[in-house]
Amino acid sequence: MREMKINNIAIGTIFVLGLSLLASPAYAEDVAEEPAVEIVEESQAPAPEPAPEPEPAPEPEPAPEPSYTPPPEASEGVGGWAVVDPNTGNVHGVIVGTIDTYNWIEEQGGMGTNYMGCHSKCVLRFQSKAEESGNVAGYHSDGSNDVKWNEESSNFSLRDGLGRTSTLVPERTDGRGVQSGIVDITTKSETTAGVKIEQRQEDFYDEDIETDVLFPEWGVEGKLFQYLSQQDAESNLEADVDNTLLTEGFDTERTTSTTTVDEETGEETTIETTETIVDEENVFVKTVRVWTQSVVDFFRGIFS
Repeated sequence: MREMKINNIAIGTIFVLGLSLLASPAYAEDVAEEPAVEIVEESQAPAPEPAPEPEPAPEPEPAPEPSYTPPPEASEGVGGWAVVDPNTGNVHGVIVGTIDTYNWIEEQGGMGTNYMGCHSKCVLRFQSKAEESGNVAGYHSDGSNDVKWNEESSNFSLRDGLGRTSTLVPERTDGRGVQSGIVDITTKSETTAGVKIEQRQEDFYDEDIETDVLFPEWGVEGKLFQYLSQQDAESNLEADVDNTLLTEGFDTERTTSTTTVDEETGEETTIETTETIVDEENVFVKTVRVWTQSVVDFFRGIFS
């Protein structure tokens, strides 16, 4: 992961582009009869319905809470602030700034102009505390690295060209540098013979790197060997591969003879010992040997 060291960047002036009823006649065929009239006394007349009460005025909707609130660490002085596209989360760059810098940009409604390749509505998101030396560093996207801001979790996702993914938690950064905030590191690699290796670290300083070695063409679903550290993988992989080959029947017998001589009588005694070993002449075993050696070479190459 490439780090960008920034000592000082001045932010330039930002411009804010700113009903009637009709009675129907009645007809009779011969003689019209007088209609019966019902007299209703005033006391028997139905009471008029009360007028409906006016509906209460709707309560004003509460103002929406801001989608982002910088962590307390952002107010502790100078730090690294990521220039983020709010539409994509892409980090275009990292500047040196303070909480006042952030507040000012928020009041303007964004950067105000194209900045570091990001449009005028891009925003600032706190990424890291300054190092003990006062230097500020940060991670941003470029040709081989992809850095994204996650609004819901308020952290950054990192992916580099080597197949490594991780999460940068701004609150975890300290005087050791921006890397101190990196957690959940996963590295996926492949050897020259097609063996897949996955390694996991809790954080940047975790020395016990969990290591999985997968032989994808060994059997229907592949053969997986898991270790609590890379050192365990380097030390035990070859022996574990041999034990698995023996378990699956890729074996043969080897007989060795040992002769001893009695010092007093000069009599010779020959003892034959038979042991089961991996059949090195088997075609599949030869293929597994190539796979295994590619893993050994891979680990050696990391430190070369």
